[in-house]
Amino acid sequence: MEFINWKDTESVRGVFSLKNPEIHAGRAIPGLNLGYNTIEDRQHTDRLRKEWLLAVGADPEKTAWGRQVHGTNVRFVTDAGIIPETDGLVTKTEGLSLGIFVADCAAVLLCDEQAGIIAACHAGWRGAADGIVPKTVQLMEKHGADPSMMEAFISPCISKAHFEVGDEVAERFPETYVDRSKPKPHVELKGFVMDSLINMGINKNKISLDPGCSVADANRFYSYRREKEKSGRMMAVITLKPKG
Repeated sequence: MEFINWKDTESVRGVFSLKNPEIHAGRAIPGLNLGYNTIEDRQHTDRLRKEWLLAVGADPEKTAWGRQVHGTNVRFVTDAGIIPETDGLVTKTEGLSLGIFVADCAAVLLCDEQAGIIAACHAGWRGAADGIVPKTVQLMEKHGADPSMMEAFISPCISKAHFEVGDEVAERFPETYVDRSKPKPHVELKGFVMDSLINMGINKNKISLDPGCSVADANRFYSYRREKEKSGRMMAVITLKPKG
């Protein structure tokens, strides 16, 4: 089972699942689909989630994720489970994992190992434009994190080359991140998310930006833009490991 291993230290583990199309190749959604908001059978998805989380060292019974709504609600959590209408999660609870689901949007994982704080947020274009990234960093700061000590991971997501949008979307972003050389505008979501982190005081050298494009690479990634309702979901998960 292939996945992106961003970080694995004594205190933090951060990973991102890949499509793995050979898994259950005969199903309506082949591969490692970890999302409920698909045409996949929920019991099958539950089993895949459990297998995946155990494979990457996370406890399925100690994992929290938000019911994502492309908003900017960020919650501080101490327990596992589904958090309603939430796109960002922060915790200081040892042993707890935080999960984010994507299929073109960016998943952002963050940690301040010295302060013992981790976070995860879902940065689609709506959430990113409305400030989900700085709001997540600010909540980490509220609980004792220092941006200068933070590390971050930006997952594979839709690239500028494939993110064609209408003017109503392009206008939500500074022109620096909009390419108007084509018939319709294209937005650079990755660069915007990256700069949002830098603007909050996180050192650029401590930000891992994955170059993968969810639309362009059908073998490694699910993409709602490419596959529509037949698209699965990938998961980014970060765990604050228990001490001792």
